[in-house]
Amino acid sequence: MVPETLNPREPDKVPGKRVSALKIKNGQRFFTYNPRGRLQSRTNPDADESFVQDPVLIVIPDGSPYMSDRGYMSYASQQSLVFKDPDDVTAGIAKHHLETYVTGMSPVGQNAALNLRDLVADFRLQLFNLAVAISVLLITGVGACVVHARKNAQNIFARHISGWRFTATHRSLLALEGVLAALLAVWMPFQIWRENQQNLERAAMRAARPTAPIEITGLGLAANALLVAVEVTAVVVALAVFHRRIVKEGAAEA
Repeated sequence: MVPETLNPREPDKVPGKRVSALKIKNGQRFFTYNPRGRLQSRTNPDADESFVQDPVLIVIPDGSPYMSDRGYMSYASQQSLVFKDPDDVTAGIAKHHLETYVTGMSPVGQNAALNLRDLVADFRLQLFNLAVAISVLLITGVGACVVHARKNAQNIFARHISGWRFTATHRSLLALEGVLAALLAVWMPFQIWRENQQNLERAAMRAARPTAPIEITGLGLAANALLVAVEVTAVVVALAVFHRRIVKEGAAEA
C-alpha cells in the first residue's frame, strides 16, 4: 500500500524491501496541525483533529525520489509540507526560478496561532451565547412564576390556610417545570444520537467516509445536569418567594 500511496503512477519505483514498519508506543500521539479538521469537513466541520487516532505515518527521507513531483505538488497545494527552516524554501525558489509558481508561504507556527485564535474566539462566542440562553431561560421561568402567582393569588392563599402543601398548591406549574427539565436533560444526548445516526446513514450510502461516533463526556453530562439544576432551583425559589408574599399579604388583609 505504501508504494501506491507515494507514487500511484509508478508503484514499482518504491521497492517493498525498502519499507519497514514500526509501531508507536502505547499512549503516544502525533500532532497534525489540523485543529479545524478537514477529514470530517462535510459531516463535522468543527471537529478537532489536532491529534490523529490510530495513525499510519509514512516517513520518507528528505529529497527522496520515491515520491513523484506530482505528489510533492499535491501535498504542497494542500498545505501539507512542513520545512524546519523557512530560508530553505526561499533559497529553493530562487535557485529553481519558481517565483511564477510559488505566490506565497504560510509558516506553520503562524497558521497554528491563527487557528488557535479563531478557536478561542468561537469558544468565547459560544460561552456568550450560552450565558444569554441561560439568562433567557431563567427570566422566562421567573416570569412564569410571576404570572402564575398573580393569576392564582386567591387560590394560593385559600389552599395555604386549608393546609395544602407547597407542591400540591403549585402542582400544575411544578409539573410543567418537570417536563421542561426532562426536555433539557435529554436534549443534548438526543442531538448527539441523531448526529451519529446521520453519520451512519451517510456512510452507508457512501456519501461520506465513516467517522468516529461522537461520545458524551462526563464534563458534558455534568454541565447539562448543572444547567437543569440551576433552572429548576431558580424557578422553585422564585415560586416560594411569591408564595410567601401572597400568604403574608393575605394574612395582613384578613
